[in-house]
Amino acid sequence: MRTVLLRTEGHCSTKSTASRLTIQSINSHYKREPSCCIELGTQDSNMPKRSQIGDIIEIPTSKGLAYAQYTHQHPTHGDLIRVFDVVFKHRPSRFSELVNGPVRFSTFFPVTAAVKGGVFNVVGHESVAFHNQPFPVFRNGIADPKTKKVAVWWFWDGEKEWKVGEITAEQRKMPIVGVWNDTLLIERIEAGWAPSNDPS
Repeated sequence: MRTVLLRTEGHCSTKSTASRLTIQSINSHYKREPSCCIELGTQDSNMPKRSQIGDIIEIPTSKGLAYAQYTHQHPTHGDLIRVFDVVFKHRPSRFSELVNGPVRFSTFFPVTAAVKGGVFNVVGHESVAFHNQPFPVFRNGIADPKTKKVAVWWFWDGEKEWKVGEITAEQRKMPIVGVWNDTLLIERIEAGWAPSNDPS
């Protein structure tokens, strides 16, 4: 048996740790700053080591059941999920239609650790839809402490980054770099959050 740890938002978001894209992996971050991680509990060491690309996790919220699909594994940022736009009262009998539907947001979230720790369950597995197969281009920036706004944005495609400056309304729909824990993930879903309505 061993303990599973997940990041919390505060010290682990890109905006509060780096001026561009320097989020560390969960393990290396925990070695440096264990105080900003939370314990989820113990797990059976005999369980599968990793979730699989295509797995669908169920996220219970006060608004109903939300679903996300694990679509990519990044070497430094970890598991990338696509959170779908629909919330259900009851679990769907199949997910093929859902995974081809609209995505509300994409974010990095430690799927394997959350599933092993019993935080969320894998309830299905589907091929990743064609439009979700490319790795998304993210935006990232540091908010001014006074205005809470980002004046200079950077874009990142998973490998390289480039300075953009101000962005358009259309570019505000792009995902924002971050590694979230389960609490923030649920809060964002319940609030109807999307990158386009983020105040930064």
